[in-house]
Amino acid sequence: MKNYFFAIAAIAAVTTISSFSNFDKTKMKLERLSGTYADPKAYSYGKAWGNRVFTFNQGKWTLKFTLALDPEMQMQVFEFRTYGTYKVQEKSARVDNAYEALFIEEKKYVTLKTGDKDLAQAFGFMPCSLTKDVEICCRMPW
Repeated sequence: MKNYFFAIAAIAAVTTISSFSNFDKTKMKLERLSGTYADPKAYSYGKAWGNRVFTFNQGKWTLKFTLALDPEMQMQVFEFRTYGTYKVQEKSARVDNAYEALFIEEKKYVTLKTGDKDLAQAFGFMPCSLTKDVEICCRMPW
């Protein structure tokens, strides 16, 4: 009986070590991603259109988001840029072959891309004293 229990415990230990090993290897690979994802085309946000560019570089990430009033992205309203670090947490319980991650935002920037003061006011940019095409570091609540 002791040998049987020991064999089961040994199999469980090896299985657990293997699964931790595979998870750790996958986690390390994911945390060392290096590359860029860009939306192939603008997507609709109701009456506006958006485009995202995500970049990953060895545990760091950046996001550049541009909002426009047309799908061709010619009538831009603003550009939002942010960056930080990320850590892979665990396998997703909701999505197969996916992992959850914690993205820590270090800084964020906004650039007003329109000269239309009414439009800038509608998006809440007027109190910020933004100048068109000048990026500023922001501490806005979003």
